[in-house]
Amino acid sequence: MIIYDDVKKNTKIAIFSEQIDILKEVVDLLLNENFNVEEYEQLDELIKNVQKIKIVILINCGVDILRKIRDKSDKVIIIAVCNKIRKYNKTIRTELNIQNITDIDDINLELMRYLHLIYQEERVKFQNFKSDIVASLVDSISHQVQSNLLIIGASLDVIKMIAEDEKLVGSGEKKDVLENLYEKNNKALQKANMLLQLMSDATNVSNESIMQYDDVVTLIKLILDEYIKVNNINLNINVKIKKGTYICGPLNDVIFILCNTIKQIASKGYKDINLDIKEDENRWYFVIDTNNIDFDKESIRSINNYFIYLEDVLAKVTSKNIIIEIKKIK
Repeated sequence: MIIYDDVKKNTKIAIFSEQIDILKEVVDLLLNENFNVEEYEQLDELIKNVQKIKIVILINCGVDILRKIRDKSDKVIIIAVCNKIRKYNKTIRTELNIQNITDIDDINLELMRYLHLIYQEERVKFQNFKSDIVASLVDSISHQVQSNLLIIGASLDVIKMIAEDEKLVGSGEKKDVLENLYEKNNKALQKANMLLQLMSDATNVSNESIMQYDDVVTLIKLILDEYIKVNNINLNINVKIKKGTYICGPLNDVIFILCNTIKQIASKGYKDINLDIKEDENRWYFVIDTNNIDFDKESIRSINNYFIYLEDVLAKVTSKNIIIEIKKIK
């Protein structure tokens, strides 16, 4: 049962009580439900970490302790567990925005309620992230669609000229030219259709998709083509996957985020960027390498934020590379 984690979706619930026996009882209850629990015997330890944690459970603690926790972070959800004799009055509960539980067994139901609230909140955050990314790439995608439609339009004019040229009637030369134009038009139409489908899927609630790896590579190149040319970027894409392999997962989101990340790297002055696409038995890997990426902590956190909301996707950002892993569904 997973609620929240600041880095990835491993739940972090902090628990504090001055009564060790009750603390152990609640910790055991949560561990049995597969929650990731951090217990604190010293309030100072909890206060140091409270800003990193979404849910804090306080057991039979005084109002002064509640206020100390609330003062440190207004984003923390406090669940106060207390016995039936000692209840927090309505004024205190309202002031500190806490949920009061009189029965320890009810804590599970309360956590499930917060699970739903937090999930909805995180999905909204991700949609905002994604909207910003898609908006930043719209010009590039629009340019590529227009370019491919212009290719088709120009070819139609040539076809019309050839069809009306009496000298070429019945000749093998006419057939060859028309076949070449057909292939060119067909490829241009496929590229435009892929980009339009990607934009359509960007607003889709379900982000699961399946693509041949070469289609993934084509989309990345199409989206970044204009940016790479204008900024003189050398993007090398190396594929180490068996030909004809299909990749499945939240590919539309991964492609948008991947392209945006490459743009972020290029904006820092890197001209040579390598993207390796490979796999093992359990995962597909997209590895961006610039030979010592100099990212500050805020940039690393920003990139991680794009991925933490995607199911079965993990991002590892280091000083050498960015590794995006997509778990294979078996």
